[in-house]
Amino acid sequence: MTVRRVVLKNTPQTKKIDTRHLLRGREVAGWLLREFERLQAKLVDPKIGVTLADGGTPVIDFIQSYPDRNWDTILGDVFLEA
Repeated sequence: MTVRRVVLKNTPQTKKIDTRHLLRGREVAGWLLREFERLQAKLVDPKIGVTLADGGTPVIDFIQSYPDRNWDTILGDVFLEA
């Protein structure tokens, strides 16, 4: 079994970075929950409707678990690509 990790690193073009707009502390948990809910909504099977995770074994390759989804669109929405 191969486990891959992805790290997104952003290098600023200027030395001075304004971080006032970034979320901090408890704000992060709320934002992450909303983003996770948005992703879940994009993966809903119209034949089944909304379902809730109840534990189980995490999948190794999330994207391969949903091969019939339009991942270019989903990832574009998640990463706010136009």
